[in-house]
Amino acid sequence: MKKFFLHKIILLFSLLIFQHVNAQDVLVLDGGSITVEPGAVLRVSGGARFELGSNLQNDGSINITTNSGAGTEDWTDNTSSGVMTNTSVGLVEFSSNDGHEFFGKTKFYDVNMNANGGLHLNDNFETKNNLLLTTGIILTDSKRVYVSNNAASAIAADFSNPLYANSWIDGNLRREFTSNTATYDFPVGDSASSELFQLINNNFSGKYLGSILEI
Repeated sequence: MKKFFLHKIILLFSLLIFQHVNAQDVLVLDGGSITVEPGAVLRVSGGARFELGSNLQNDGSINITTNSGAGTEDWTDNTSSGVMTNTSVGLVEFSSNDGHEFFGKTKFYDVNMNANGGLHLNDNFETKNNLLLTTGIILTDSKRVYVSNNAASAIAADFSNPLYANSWIDGNLRREFTSNTATYDFPVGDSASSELFQLINNNFSGKYLGSILEI
């Protein structure tokens, strides 16, 4: 089994290949393991693909960013139950100008949506801790964004995204909640604009709420 340990350094991946590469995938893990340690930043200029038997321990930061020669910068998880380990507590940032496609069963911990080109879901997309919306639209079609952290602060807008004017979810959003008096944001919209829905939790009981904007 191949293991790669990324320490407290910043790495630019413009042509790192673990097995083989196609026109879009720059980071390919085929049955190996990667550990991104706390404080480390793994910058991938292009797509990332994870095959059966692969494991990703992310306790640092992974940035999937623009590669003009690679086309779209996709996240493709072909593992049976998701490449990210259950103990991962790191961040994945989507920041391509070209746009991202998401495939697979990855359960992210923290996500920063910071992609002018947007993020399109081909499978359900789960964030276990925090989802920060900075720029770009997440298009779900028939899939959904699911935030399983029940804190009201689990979905938030970056300071550059006031009232989710620059980044929101076009489609289905489900988020967990717990009994409290906090305000829960549901930043949904269509392809043109956001229509922020806020729930003031009057000590409701239950597990999760979902929303979809219909116009």
